[in-house]
Amino acid sequence: HHSSFLVKNSLRKPSDWPKVVNISVGIATALSIILSIAGYNTFLRCTRPNILNNFSPDADQTINFARFLLAFTMIFTFPMEFFVVRQAATTIFLKGDVSTTRHYVLTLIIFGVTLPPGVFLSSDQLGLVLEISGGLAASALGFILPGLMWFRFQRYFNDSPPPSTKLSNVTPIGGQNQPEPVPEPSYLSLLCTKEAIPPACLLVIGLSSLIVNTVLGIMHAAGVGTYENPSFCPDLGDYN
Repeated sequence: HHSSFLVKNSLRKPSDWPKVVNISVGIATALSIILSIAGYNTFLRCTRPNILNNFSPDADQTINFARFLLAFTMIFTFPMEFFVVRQAATTIFLKGDVSTTRHYVLTLIIFGVTLPPGVFLSSDQLGLVLEISGGLAASALGFILPGLMWFRFQRYFNDSPPPSTKLSNVTPIGGQNQPEPVPEPSYLSLLCTKEAIPPACLLVIGLSSLIVNTVLGIMHAAGVGTYENPSFCPDLGDYN
């Protein structure tokens, strides 16, 4: 979602963007529902967050092939995320003015900062990093920022006449009406409207998710509440 603008601008026909979004999100949603139902129906209460972790390393080769496909997907995910970070850094710090030298220097800096954690951290440590960063970034990007943006933009794009277009009833010297500035609606007044219910719900869900996921991630990093195979669950080898 955070690379949506870049993807849209790369289309040959940007007008096809709604079709691309509907098809891609629809396929991803269908596959996620099918896999989640099948996985939970197999392991029930013993289902782990990563369904592949329910199988031992010596599992059937089909499971190992699924692990390979997941890793293969991550190989192509990193360049996409990297491109978004570089584009954002270029816009924020360099104001879009990038020479060839700056482009390569910025690329090397970001690559040098992001590559070592993936190389030197173990899989468990990397999982904790993803859990904490996901709780912070995903909640902010998916819920909090869209809700805040609605309130921010609604102060300018609302049904009332925009500032400097409402005319005063008093005719000053010269015989022409002068624009009377209309005060922007306050955030509290926007919050009391029915249109604010969806973005307000986004904010509540996002803040709750951010707090809960971040606290759980920190607890897991401290060794509190880490996953252990419950006594009622079979050993991993029994799933081979």
